[in-house]
Amino acid sequence: MNKTVMIDKILASEINAPQAAGTAYASANIALCKYWGKRNLALNLPVTGSLSVSLGELGTTTRISIAGEDALVLDGVHLPGEDKIAKRLFGFLDYFRTAENYRFSVESESTVPIGAGLASSASGFAATVLALKDLFQWEINNEALSVLARMGSGSASRSIYKGFVEWDAGVAEDGMDSVARSLDVAWPEFRIAVLSVSEAPKKIGST
Repeated sequence: MNKTVMIDKILASEINAPQAAGTAYASANIALCKYWGKRNLALNLPVTGSLSVSLGELGTTTRISIAGEDALVLDGVHLPGEDKIAKRLFGFLDYFRTAENYRFSVESESTVPIGAGLASSASGFAATVLALKDLFQWEINNEALSVLARMGSGSASRSIYKGFVEWDAGVAEDGMDSVARSLDVAWPEFRIAVLSVSEAPKKIGST
């Protein structure tokens, strides 16, 4: 089983012409109980489940439109195709080009520093999947979106939702039961404080 098979399975009945553009926002999330290790690297399947809480207005807004060539503008800066962020993003978008082999223009703005340890990739890939849903008008539920986001970044599966989220590790080899779900928890007194001591990219990536 690989990502192409999994994504095609989820989107088998969702072959729609794109809209003019798709836009979405996703919050970054912080793991309260982390998952430790992956049992399948190709599908980003974790060894254990995890619990997280979203960071509200700290996250990513992404706009995707069909273009003549792939292009990424991140926080107002055009990133060249060889940039590692652009390569990772368009490598992920390769799975969604369909038979028409669409090229994508992506504009993203992040309210968290990129690569500094505040889950920018989680909100980035979740916002990308949600923007694709808007662009292609997919009629799929949040659990399916969670699986798609997981293909880009494991933690992105949790950023599909707001509030407290549980990611069930699952047991199936194809990973279809490895999904995140929103928890029905009301805790109005709960607060999160974020203190940025450095916005420099971390030396060792989460993966």
